[in-house]
Amino acid sequence: MKNIINLITSSNWNSILEGYNVKDVVNLLPFKELIILAYKMLYNGDWDEEVQNYAVKLLYAVREKYQEEWNSSWNFDAFLGNACNITLKYDERYTAYKKASEKVYPIPPSLMVLLAKCYISPGTPPVSQEEAESLLREALKQERTIEGVSLLKRICERKKDMEQAEYWDKVLKEVEEKNLHIHDIQPSFLKDL
Repeated sequence: MKNIINLITSSNWNSILEGYNVKDVVNLLPFKELIILAYKMLYNGDWDEEVQNYAVKLLYAVREKYQEEWNSSWNFDAFLGNACNITLKYDERYTAYKKASEKVYPIPPSLMVLLAKCYISPGTPPVSQEEAESLLREALKQERTIEGVSLLKRICERKKDMEQAEYWDKVLKEVEEKNLHIHDIQPSFLKDL
């Protein structure tokens, strides 16, 4: 136990990958510490993909072992969605965001934007362009953000609706001027890291 704590403290991710399988780590640490570890591994300074993929596997193992804690907040599924987005696991990203959206009412605008963004993926997207547009319009009624407005503008351009594209381009300039981004949807205790 002390050894893994030292490795985490020193951000020695490769030693963790080489010396500990995911299930061992999940059995050694409490829920919150595991989420923090996954966060640190996901956003590691070298942006090492192997470490990021380990973080995603860790989150799945945490969800399995600590079901009650995991299901206590939609933010854990949203965080998993973000992790899957970083590691280019597009279908898993959608599934996680969808689970998060089923645990919260009303769905926060930031989560609607992330769900809408799932229409951009290889193969057959899990969200149609029409569904994405509907989600974005609903989100933007509540909160105009750079991410939401720029995505809706792009959809209007793809539909060749230049009048709407021009309108959203003007709105985009306004929100960019104010630097309005979607809100962080990860668990609140990760904001202090």
